[in-house]
Amino acid sequence: MSVSTYVPSVIDESLYERTKKDTPIAFASTGKVYAMGALAGVLAPWLPAAIIFPLVFFYKWRFSGRVYMTPEEKLAQASDWLSGSFGAYAKVAIWLCLILGAYGVLMAILRRKSILSNKYIYLNMAKRNIYMGLDQQLTIVLIPVASIVGLFLAKMTDVLIIGFVLIILAGAVYYQYWMKLHNLLMVIVWRKKWEERTALALRLMIPRTVGWKNARVDEIEVDTVNKSARVKGEFVNKDMEQDARNITGHYLRGYHPIYLVNTKETQ
Repeated sequence: MSVSTYVPSVIDESLYERTKKDTPIAFASTGKVYAMGALAGVLAPWLPAAIIFPLVFFYKWRFSGRVYMTPEEKLAQASDWLSGSFGAYAKVAIWLCLILGAYGVLMAILRRKSILSNKYIYLNMAKRNIYMGLDQQLTIVLIPVASIVGLFLAKMTDVLIIGFVLIILAGAVYYQYWMKLHNLLMVIVWRKKWEERTALALRLMIPRTVGWKNARVDEIEVDTVNKSARVKGEFVNKDMEQDARNITGHYLRGYHPIYLVNTKETQ
C-alpha cells in the first residue's frame, strides 16, 4: 500500500538548503566548529593569492617587458617580480593568517550562537530573503575598517597587490568567502549517515518554518528498521504538531508513520 505525502504550503526548499549547511555548525562538537572556523580564516589570504599571482606572472611573462627582450629574458623578469612580490605579500599574509585565524574562531562562535538561538536580521528582498547572523553583522563592519587600516600601514611598494587582495576580502564578500570555506571544511570533518543528518537538520528546520516561539524540537528518533520516526519537543498547539509531522514526513522520504510527543502537554 502506498502512502501519499502531504506537502504543506509552509515548506521552503531554499530555507532547507540553508538549514542543511547550518546543521554541522549547530550539532558538531564545539572543538570541530571552532577549529574549522580558524582554519578557514588561515586559508583565506592564500586562496586569492594563489589565483592573482599566477595570472599576473603569466601576463608579465607573455605580454609585458620591452619589445626587444627575448622570451627567456621576459621569463626571468617575471620570475624576479614573482619572487619579490610574493615574498613581500607572504610577510603580510602570515600576520593576516594569525589575525583572520583568531577572528575565524570568533566568527564560528557567533555563527553557532545565531543558528541555535535564531539571532538573525531578516531582509526581505525581491528574489530571496537574506538572513544576517551575528557573525555576518560584525564582519560587514569590521573587515572593511581593518582593510583600510592595513592599506595605510602597508609599504608603498606593496600597496597595489596587498590592497587588491584586502579589498577582495572586504566586508560581505569576505563573509561569504569564509562561510563557504567553513561549510566545506565542516563537511569534511563531520560525516553522518543521511538519516542522522536529515533528523538533525529538521530540528532546525521545523522551528525555522513554524516559528521559534511555536515549536522547539529536542529530538528526532529515526527507526531505520521499521521506517518510522518519532519527533519529541514542545509545540504550542495541534496545528504546530501537524506541521511538524508534515515537514518531517516530507524530508524523511519513505518513513511512515511519523510519531510526535509534545512534552508541553506532559508537564
